Amino acid sequence: MTQRNSLKSIINDAKKPIIMPGVYDCISAKITEESNFEVCAVTGNGLSASLIGEPDIGLLSFGEVLNETRNIAQSVSIPVIADADTGYGNNLNMIRTVKEMEKAGLAGIFFEDQVFPKKCSYIGGDDLLEEKETFMKKVKAAKWAVESNNFLLIARTDALVSGTIEDAIDRSNSYGKSGADVIFIVGIKSIQQLEYIVQQVEYPVMININEGESLSSFSYDEISEKGVKLIMYPNSVRGAVLQVTRQVLSNLKEKGDTRDIESIIARSKDFNHLMDLKEMLRIEKMFE
Repeated sequence: MTQRNSLKSIINDAKKPIIMPGVYDCISAKITEESNFEVCAVTGNGLSASLIGEPDIGLLSFGEVLNETRNIAQSVSIPVIADADTGYGNNLNMIRTVKEMEKAGLAGIFFEDQVFPKKCSYIGGDDLLEEKETFMKKVKAAKWAVESNNFLLIARTDALVSGTIEDAIDRSNSYGKSGADVIFIVGIKSIQQLEYIVQQVEYPVMININEGESLSSFSYDEISEKGVKLIMYPNSVRGAVLQVTRQVLSNLKEKGDTRDIESIIARSKDFNHLMDLKEMLRIEKMFE
């Protein structure tokens, strides 16, 4: 079964929401797979920070995103979905984005109804959103470009960030009718708002949860009973790396060694195991 096939099966068979950690490179993806998650998601914020050290404000080119997401997808055996921003331009750009991402081995993409060039949703602004009808055409173009029915199209709306809940619901249903398999709604402020949205949206709903924000105070079971299908945790991995790396380097700078914090640092043998070094060496010996 291919990664794309398995993702569709995972979603269709799941009785509860699927959790997707956000990753930004091959290491974080391989750790996610090792931790027995079924799916991982390449986040635009993490990718922009990792590749060019800049915020997620549309600075990455399509080629940069494609190359890195291809590497990530090919480094693991679990399905990988990726942030495709706004599709990198007009409807023709959207078509190329879908075709290239699908050929690269991604199991799906999510793309958003922001104006191009996009901004990360937490920045906000009154001019954030593309016209609904314009984005509906982009969804239709994306659907037309898909070669396999197993490639997942996730249409994201930022209407809650710079609009109203009714606008978000209207856009969600319109994008579903245009061909999106899943609707990704950002900016949900409460569990009551989440429940209402899921009741009103006629298509599978995906959400993201960031530590320290409103939905992060609720348990998996509490979120699960509201009926969402996919839950992305975009900040958990990169936030942990930021926090622990700061701790390690601060200790090393202050004391000149890492003796006090060795327990939180993986050994080289653990890293080599994650990279499957033994298997690579075994293959090498086959041709000596």
